[in-house]
Amino acid sequence: MSNSFDLLQGNQHLKVAVAGSINEETLPNIINHQPETVIIGSGITGAQKPRDTAAHFQRMVKHNGFL
Repeated sequence: MSNSFDLLQGNQHLKVAVAGSINEETLPNIINHQPETVIIGSGITGAQKPRDTAAHFQRMVKHNGFL
C-alpha cells in the first residue's frame, strides 16, 4: 500500500488520529488528509528547543487551516 490514508477512501465519516514519525517533512501531507487529531510526540520532545519546535508545528497547522 502506497499511502496509509488509502484505507480511509469511502469512509469519510471515520474520525482519525495520526501519531508517529511526524516531523516538519511529513506534517503537510498529514494535514492534507484532515485527520481529527495529530499527535506530535518525539518530534517535539526530542528537539533541541522543544518550545520553539512546538510553536513551529502549531504555525504549520494553523497556516494550513487545520486549527
